[in-house]
Amino acid sequence: MHEKGEHVMAHVNECKGCNQTVMVPEEAIEKMVDSIPQDQVNRVNEPTYEKRIRACYHCSSLLYKTTCKHCGCLVKYKAKFADKECPHPQGSRW
Repeated sequence: MHEKGEHVMAHVNECKGCNQTVMVPEEAIEKMVDSIPQDQVNRVNEPTYEKRIRACYHCSSLLYKTTCKHCGCLVKYKAKFADKECPHPQGSRW
């Protein structure tokens, strides 16, 4: 039982996949992107990837210059996959 006024912070960092912070260093994102095999079947080609990333960078739903407000994904990672879509509620920006 907790004393009156005592705050329990059991779920402080629970944010759609976040475990420590919502700020992800660019180097960590690049490492994740680079870990995707070049010959992976569902990986988009570079021009498609660049087009997707440009759309994300111009979207008002991009948080921290890395994260989609609607799904919580790191856009540079998600944009690499052909079977993924932009989750914008008004329709995909890709």
